Amino acid sequence: MVSTRPATGLRIADELFLIVYDRAFARPSTAPRATGLGMAAALLGELVLEGSVTIVSGRLVAVDRWPSADLETHPVLARIVAEPRHLTVRRWLDLLGPDAMETVGQRMVRAGGARRSETRRLWRTTVRYCPVEADAARASVTRLRDLLAKHTALTADDVTLASLVGAVGLGHEVLSDPADQGALARLTATLPAPLHELVVQVQAAAGDIAG
Repeated sequence: MVSTRPATGLRIADELFLIVYDRAFARPSTAPRATGLGMAAALLGELVLEGSVTIVSGRLVAVDRWPSADLETHPVLARIVAEPRHLTVRRWLDLLGPDAMETVGQRMVRAGGARRSETRRLWRTTVRYCPVEADAARASVTRLRDLLAKHTALTADDVTLASLVGAVGLGHEVLSDPADQGALARLTATLPAPLHELVVQVQAAAGDIAG
């Protein structure tokens, strides 16, 4: 299993953003907290895949120094580098989760893949990020579903993304047959240890919310 961006050129958090978004109602289609945890895990997964961070004994560890440009383009990396302690993965999920959807939404806006909208009601302003292309989410779902059905040409990025889709309660979107759930679990087990640990932690966190 190799690590490479899919043919779409989108990163894990970008595709997860598209998949969880309900275009008809302009809001995420899963519970906000579960969505936040999944998006936070996707952002951390990107950094693991890039070799910027790793997970040691359940704690997130930065592994190198980075040019200032890298820290500016990935604010999560900047937060990790600035943190003097090695926090647990679960703690990072809790810290990043509330703002993760906005973090990815802003990145998508800069890339031209989403638009920002504001709704004002009384004294409250709600900000949402909506995909620009109406079919973008379906394209990501179809791509993952086809790959999982064939069990071939799956990268670490693909398996991580599919596992996170399942963790936020949308596994049915990318599994053409409920029986494939076991196959996805087996694929998840083949991930490199840091990615597997990340998926396990977000599954547990999401399970705590549901339970």
